Amino acid sequence: MKRSTHRILTTHAGSLPRPAELLSLISAQEAGKPVDAAKLDTEVRSAVKKIVAKQADLGVDVLNDGEQSKPSYATYVKDRLSVHVCWGNWEIPRKNDVALRDIIDVVLRAKPAGIMLMASNGRHAHEWKVFEEVKLPEGKYLIPGVLDTTTNIIEHPEVVAQRLALYAGVVGKENVMAGTDCGFGTGAGMQRVVPSVVWAKLQAMAEGAALASKELW
Repeated sequence: MKRSTHRILTTHAGSLPRPAELLSLISAQEAGKPVDAAKLDTEVRSAVKKIVAKQADLGVDVLNDGEQSKPSYATYVKDRLSVHVCWGNWEIPRKNDVALRDIIDVVLRAKPAGIMLMASNGRHAHEWKVFEEVKLPEGKYLIPGVLDTTTNIIEHPEVVAQRLALYAGVVGKENVMAGTDCGFGTGAGMQRVVPSVVWAKLQAMAEGAALASKELW
């Protein structure tokens, strides 16, 4: 398990843009149309290889497969997790989102060591203050979202660094890892941020984490 022992590490919620060819195959399969299984497997393997390399090139530390083979996070998470809290990944008023303060006790009892938090959009950016009163259990660490995955605005690295510094100040720098508010492609074909901006955002996250690390260590 990676921890931010010498600098703030970076990761993301999982889903990343899928190549057009793979997207068309996944969409056809979901629609119940015949799909060449061998071709689908080849496209998935190629997409995963490229997406992992892309993450590494951009400075993401904790990598994953970008959910390249998944049609939608929501369609498979129910079969694999009992661990999941989500306010949704839509650009909506969000007025009725449950406050983190009201559920933090339940969230911290979940098994995963790393707790991902929606932390950069205007409805939840203030909730770092919850940890001024709530003690992080031993062995747990936070992955606050420092990128908003619903907007094509590219966060400035200084903004990313400031967001990370807030959390480091309340739970300790070694207990913070930079992340995203949600995934960039949680449903195949439902992407809200164009791929070139996704990559620019992830690069800004890496640069911001480096700035925060320079200040904190």
